[in-house]
Amino acid sequence: MSDDINSTTPENAAEGDTSSVGFNPTSYDVAPEDAALAYTIRNFDPVFDTVGPVTGGEAMKFPDTLTLDALNSELRSRVEVELEGIAAPQREAATPRLVAQALYDNAYEIRIAGGPGEDANDYQREQFAVLNEQYEIQQEIARIDEGLVDVIRWEPRFDELGKPIEPEAIFRTNGPLRDAEIMRKNELNYRLKLLKGSEGERRLQKALYETVQQTKALNEAQEIEVEAKALAASNERQKRVEERAASHAKFLRTER
Repeated sequence: MSDDINSTTPENAAEGDTSSVGFNPTSYDVAPEDAALAYTIRNFDPVFDTVGPVTGGEAMKFPDTLTLDALNSELRSRVEVELEGIAAPQREAATPRLVAQALYDNAYEIRIAGGPGEDANDYQREQFAVLNEQYEIQQEIARIDEGLVDVIRWEPRFDELGKPIEPEAIFRTNGPLRDAEIMRKNELNYRLKLLKGSEGERRLQKALYETVQQTKALNEAQEIEVEAKALAASNERQKRVEERAASHAKFLRTER
């Protein structure tokens, strides 16, 4: 999974509001010299390159042999349904692929729900956070939709001649509550649009920029540590050389 982000709006700017006098957006553009690093950070595998949210979790690893026995009952049922749509001669060959995909998708869903493990960088955490917010909104929209179409009864209707016509649906959610739910759904759809668009891009761009800076700082610290150890070893060697030289000089003086 990857995101090609270019937004540079500031963290506290109102969404889409760039009309203020003196508006100077904070830039989270990655420097050209850091483009390769940014590409590496951005293009991570959400399952294989992160651990799960459970403490002590590990990155995803598939068992050597992928059979239906590797799945829990829910995932197994899903795969069995998919296998039913495949011709019998091809099912055996298709099973490992479908099992692997089921395990991968399940791990991905777990990370969206609970976030990645503690070793994840800021960009990875923010990407999962945005996806989680999208998922929660979609679930809420689905709940509203379910309530809006829930019919409790059908009222008979007749035309002016008394002939039965299509009955009227009486929904469980009605009146002011129905209006409120429709308004809420519209708000959620707008929020979802922002998360999939400008706001999500802005948040990911900021997280990418900060992760680049953190990674550079960490890399520099590691390089300094390596150089420091090398310099310490060199200094220690030089000290031993000087001590031996002093010893030889003392010996030479006594020989005169």
